[in-house]
Amino acid sequence: MPDRHARGAESFTWDGNKTRKLSPTAIAGSRVDYPKPATIGPDRLANARAGLEHFGAPVVIVDFGTAVTFDIVDA
Repeated sequence: MPDRHARGAESFTWDGNKTRKLSPTAIAGSRVDYPKPATIGPDRLANARAGLEHFGAPVVIVDFGTAVTFDIVDA
């Protein structure tokens, strides 16, 4: 999918639902404390955003996928 917006988010409609492409710069007001933020997958960004919206901060998200990842949202 082409990245046409400087902020890294592209909106489009799929099956009647509006979706967004996630990148570290696409989540307004967030700061990603990671050695190479551009390498974080959109799944981890989505997990962090969902954890913050559903439970508030601070929250720890544990994802048991191919690798077990821990994401911490503190604010």
